[in-house]
Amino acid sequence: MKKWLAVPILAIFLLFLVAVLYLGINPTTETFKDEAGREIAESIAELQKINLGDLDQWISIRGRDRANPVLLWLHGGPGSAQMPLAHKYDERIEEEFVVVHWDQRGAGKSNHSGFSRRP
Repeated sequence: MKKWLAVPILAIFLLFLVAVLYLGINPTTETFKDEAGREIAESIAELQKINLGDLDQWISIRGRDRANPVLLWLHGGPGSAQMPLAHKYDERIEEEFVVVHWDQRGAGKSNHSGFSRRP
């Protein structure tokens, strides 16, 4: 029975590994589209790597209208980045604001092998 359990666990692990590698290599965020499926020209949907304090950090910028006010979302800490959940919970906020999620140093996409606790 243990052999039968190992196969599904290995399959789940491999799927997880592929997903993590894909998301790490090709970071994207879905664009805003109108009812006809065309991208909304005044919208913004970007995932960017920025350098702050000599450390690469990631921000997500999303809003239906780039003229709307900016709302900077600073996650709690330590290490509890919210960017992966943003699309599920921010849809209505993105109608009225340009929402910027910042994965601060040492958290989420900004937690990598070059990270040091010292600023």
